[in-house]
Amino acid sequence: HKYIQEVGTMNIFFKINGDFITPTLDGSVLDGITRKSVIDLLRDKGFKVTERLIKLSEIKEASEKGTLEEAFGAGTAVGIAYIQEIGLEGEIIHVSDDILFSNAHLIDTEAGTVHQGQLLVRDGQIAAQLAPGDLAPEAEEVDCGGRMLAPGIVDIGVKVCEPGERQKESF
Repeated sequence: HKYIQEVGTMNIFFKINGDFITPTLDGSVLDGITRKSVIDLLRDKGFKVTERLIKLSEIKEASEKGTLEEAFGAGTAVGIAYIQEIGLEGEIIHVSDDILFSNAHLIDTEAGTVHQGQLLVRDGQIAAQLAPGDLAPEAEEVDCGGRMLAPGIVDIGVKVCEPGERQKESF
């Protein structure tokens, strides 16, 4: 397999050198309303968004060169789910080091409470829960807009297949 089509059950987007790319609709990629909304929003904000086939080798090369700035999945159930790394046949394609999810309401499932805060994710795992306003200078910041976050570890598999194939393989 050499093309990326989805992440879990979501559409996938990459930001490389300031421009966004997402797989083209070819019959096996879901033409979802969240996908369309993300594309429209990005374009309205002045970003270039290209819909085309995306080779795994291209994403790996961009990661190695440091030009892969962001990766995320978009879908109705999740909204936006940021991706830090992609596992590929025993290799890791690195997207970003630290992500700070700011302006969030964090759900403490054990205590049954919700509190305002920030969540620092490092190397794909929760590194810290921070108070509002605490700084994490090396982290890429994602403003959650007051949305709820339930801290926990969630693995999202990337699905790939050749254009036009119906059967997809998760890894």
